[in-house]
Amino acid sequence: MKDYDYRIVFDGVKNYEFLPVSNTLIFKIDGELENSAIGLDPKFVKSIDISKDVATGKTIIYLDVNDSVSFKVFSLSNPDRLVIDLKELDKSRNNFTEESNKFEKVVLKKDAEDILNRILKSLETQASDDNFVKVKVPKSFTGRKKIIVIDPGHGGHDPGAIANGLKEKDINLKVALKLKSLLEK
Repeated sequence: MKDYDYRIVFDGVKNYEFLPVSNTLIFKIDGELENSAIGLDPKFVKSIDISKDVATGKTIIYLDVNDSVSFKVFSLSNPDRLVIDLKELDKSRNNFTEESNKFEKVVLKKDAEDILNRILKSLETQASDDNFVKVKVPKSFTGRKKIIVIDPGHGGHDPGAIANGLKEKDINLKVALKLKSLLEK
């Protein structure tokens, strides 16, 4: 009997970095992905965003999973692939497993997640239509397309400030992702 309800497989992935932030699973993968079409079941996955970091050449995957889902991340070889198994849970549990030599122990703190989600929710409600400025661009506009760069900082091993089970780098990343989503609307 299989120990998952839904499986996502990325072919051709040998090395990856993995960072779970609340309900967002973030993967940094060397090079390009071999799969071009990925079907997602909304019962398990809210959204997926795949982008390319031109500076490092890495592909970055942001996979938002539902609250009632546990996940197991591992890699397989011959052929190389990254596997994400999702299992539906009852909401009173919070499971995570990472089968890799990268982590000895991962602990998700429910209070920290609640605080982070409250912060993000308050940012979302503050970004109402009243807070936007409407700019009229002349029809003869010949300027260049503007690029907005969001740099949440604290990359790498430095977690920044830590309090109440929250790491500054996790908050910065989640806020930056939320800002990106608001800017794209």
